[in-house]
Amino acid sequence: MSGLGEQLRAARETQRLTLVEVAERTHIRVAYLAALESGDFGALPARVYVEGMVRAYSAFVGLDPDATLRELRVALGPGGEAGVRPHLHSVAGPALGLLGASAAAVVLVALLAVLALGLVLWQGEAAPGGESAQQPGASRQVPVDRGGVGASVGEELLWLLRAGLRIEFGRE
Repeated sequence: MSGLGEQLRAARETQRLTLVEVAERTHIRVAYLAALESGDFGALPARVYVEGMVRAYSAFVGLDPDATLRELRVALGPGGEAGVRPHLHSVAGPALGLLGASAAAVVLVALLAVLALGLVLWQGEAAPGGESAQQPGASRQVPVDRGGVGASVGEELLWLLRAGLRIEFGRE
């Protein structure tokens, strides 16, 4: 047990507090508090977190936070971690791999193709010979073969599109 850990435990026991009570009030995990008291720095996260925990724990039990931090720094060594494991967490999400990048490119190309096709159909450029299927301002009525009694509106629209006709909604 380290001198720092003994001080923290003695101060906690003087106030008749359990590790669970200290953990609830300081928001430090019980396992980390126990590791601090026993001097098991290898069970603790990165140094910066340990210093924050020691500061909060010592202030909560009535010890001088600056003095306990000095003791912690002596125990850890100058600039060293002294058994404190690095706390590695990725801030960014996983990198987009080669497969992910090519899949994104395929989706983008497909989306652009659908938009281009929609624009061509909307402008009436899908007629044979590259000319508009209908002169601007001209209107014609085309009889629709429903293909039987149960033909849906979607099937009728598909038939009209396949025939190369321009469809306008909202005009009589």
